[in-house]
Amino acid sequence: MKEKTAVDWLFEQIPAEWSSSKSAFDAYQQAKQMEKEQIMKAYRIGKVEIKMLSKALNSGEQYYNETFGK
Repeated sequence: MKEKTAVDWLFEQIPAEWSSSKSAFDAYQQAKQMEKEQIMKAYRIGKVEIKMLSKALNSGEQYYNETFGK
């Protein structure tokens, strides 16, 4: 089952006589695109932070081995 986004949920709450208008649908489509871009950006940022954390942990292990020897 697909997750429902906040934009989808909000659009479903709008009375049918309003949501069926072209301007409401256009605004919904624009909001969906903005939401998609925000989700993709958050994903990219998260990926970069995970890589940085991974490198930091590797560096920490490297520092330990160099400082305290193996």
